[in-house]
Amino acid sequence: MKVLLYISFFFGISWSLSQSPSVLLEVSNLQPKVGEYVTVQMSSNIGSNFELNFPDEFQSGMNVMSGMRQKYVNGKSSTIYYQTLTGFFMEPGSYIFGPVKVKSKKKSYKSNRLQVLVNGTNQKQKKEKKNLAPRTKRPAIFAETKPSKLKIYRGEPVYLQSSVFSKKEFSSIRNYNPYKIEVKYDEFKMNASKELDWIRVAIQGQEYLKLQFEENVIFLNEPGDATIQPFEMVLAGYGSYAVSSEVQKIEVLDLPQERQPLNFSGLVGDFQLIVSLSDSNANANDIVSLAIEIKGLGNLHQMRMPELVLPNSLELYSDPITTDSYRLTKSGFKGSIIYTYPIRVLRDGYIRISPIEISFFNPKNERYKALKSGNLELNSSGKNIKSTQDRALLKKADEIESKAVSKVLKPSNEDLWRNPYVLSALGVLLLLLLFFFRKQKKWFVARDMKEQAFTAPKLSNVQNALEAAIEPSGSIVQSISLMEQCLFTYCSYVLSQDSMRLSRNEIYVLLSNHIAPDKIEEIRHLFTVLDAYRYSKDTDSLSFEGLRDSFNKQVSDLLMH
Repeated sequence: MKVLLYISFFFGISWSLSQSPSVLLEVSNLQPKVGEYVTVQMSSNIGSNFELNFPDEFQSGMNVMSGMRQKYVNGKSSTIYYQTLTGFFMEPGSYIFGPVKVKSKKKSYKSNRLQVLVNGTNQKQKKEKKNLAPRTKRPAIFAETKPSKLKIYRGEPVYLQSSVFSKKEFSSIRNYNPYKIEVKYDEFKMNASKELDWIRVAIQGQEYLKLQFEENVIFLNEPGDATIQPFEMVLAGYGSYAVSSEVQKIEVLDLPQERQPLNFSGLVGDFQLIVSLSDSNANANDIVSLAIEIKGLGNLHQMRMPELVLPNSLELYSDPITTDSYRLTKSGFKGSIIYTYPIRVLRDGYIRISPIEISFFNPKNERYKALKSGNLELNSSGKNIKSTQDRALLKKADEIESKAVSKVLKPSNEDLWRNPYVLSALGVLLLLLLFFFRKQKKWFVARDMKEQAFTAPKLSNVQNALEAAIEPSGSIVQSISLMEQCLFTYCSYVLSQDSMRLSRNEIYVLLSNHIAPDKIEEIRHLFTVLDAYRYSKDTDSLSFEGLRDSFNKQVSDLLMH
C-alpha cells in the first residue's frame, strides 16, 4: 500500500512540474562581435505575448518568426509558444538580456537573464563607425522625397523619388496626399506605384524596409528656388502610423543670356542633327520629302519645329508630319523626333536649299552649341553639266576668235588690232555662235522633256489594270504584281502625277487632299496585305482567291467615289 502511495505521489509531482508555468530566453552566441548577427529565441508554455526590452545598442532585424509546438513529458503533452528574431550589436560591451515577461490570467511570468559580451572592432572600423555615428540615428519609420539634383538649369530633368522607410512591413496605405511643387513644371511618371512592394535596404548600417511609392521625372520651367512640399500618408497594419516627408528645395538657374544663339528655342541636353532628302533629282510638280531628325537626350518633349526656309522654286505642299520616337529615362527623354516636310518642285533645274540650323544648351559643360546641316541640293548633276557646257563653250569661242584673228591680222601690221570694223565683226560672230549653241541646247532639252513627260492615266486605264489584276488564269506572284500596279495606277489617276516616283507615305499624304481618310486606310491595308502575300511562305491558292475577290470589290468601290 505504501509503495502505491509513493508511486502515485511521484507521478503527481512530475505532472505538476511538467505543467508549471515556464518562460525561457536563449541567445545563439553569448560572445559575438560588433555587427555579427545573433538569434534570440523566447519560449513559454503559458502564451505568446512576449515582452522584452532590448538594449539600445542592439539593432533587431526584420526576420521575426512566431509559432508553437507540442512537447511531451512523462506521457503528457503541453503546448510551447515561441518567437525567434535576429539582430546585431552596434557597440562593444557587456549587455544583459531579459527577463522576458509573459502575462496570463492577470499574472506575469518572467524568464531567465543572459549576459552577452560583445567584442570590439579594429581601429579602422571604429573610425568608420565614428564618422557614420551622427547619421545612423534614424527613426523607425520615416518618409523621404529625394531629388537626383539640388541645383539645375531651367529645362534640365530631375529624377524624383517618394519613399517610405520602416522597420516593419505595413499591410496597407491610406489618406495619401502627394507632394506639391510651387513653380511651373512638367511631370512624367517612371513607374506606377505599388503599395505593397516593400524591399530590403541597408541605410548606414541599419536594416529597413523601403516602399518606392512614386518615381517621376520632372522638368522645372521657372528659374529660382523650387520648393517641393511634403507628401503625407497613413500606414496601417501594426496600428496606424502617419508619416510625412521633409520639405525639399531645388535651385533652378536661368539659362545664360551671353552667347545665346538667335535660333535657340529652349532645347536643353545633348543632341545631334540629321537632315536628308528623299530624292536627289526631281522634275517640276514632283513631290519630295525633307526629313529633319533631332536625336539625343534631354527635354525632347519641349522641342519646337525647326524653321524651314525654301527658295522660290519650291513650296511646302502640306503640313509637316511629326514622328516621336523617344522614351523616358532618369536623365530625361532619350530618342529622336523626325519632322517630315512634303515639298513640291515648281520648276526644273538645279535647286539649292538653305542649311537647317538648331541650337541647344548643354548643362554638363554649361555652353550653347549650334548645329548646322550641309547644303541640300536637287538636280545637282544638272548644275555640273551646265557648268561643263559653259566652260566648253567659252573654250570653243576662244579658239574661234584666235583663228579669226590669225587670218585677218598680219604680224607686220599691228594697227589692224585697233580697227573698229574688225572688232565689230568678231563680236557679231561670237554672238551668233552663242545664239545657235543655246538654241540647239533648248531644242534637245525640249525634246527630252517631251519624251519624259508623264501622262496622267484615265479612269479606263484604272479599270483595265483592275481587270488584268483579277484575271484568274494568272499565277499568284504575277497577280500580286498586277494588283500593286493597279493600286499605283489608281493613285496616279487621283493625284494626276506618277505615283511610282513617290514613297507610300508620300502617296498617303498627297491622297489626304483628294479622298476621305477611310479610303486612304483601305489603300494602305491593301498594300499591307499584298506585302504579306508576297513575302509569306504559307499562302495557298484558296486564300488567295478570297483576296482577289476582296481586292476587286474594294478597288471597284474606290472607283465609284
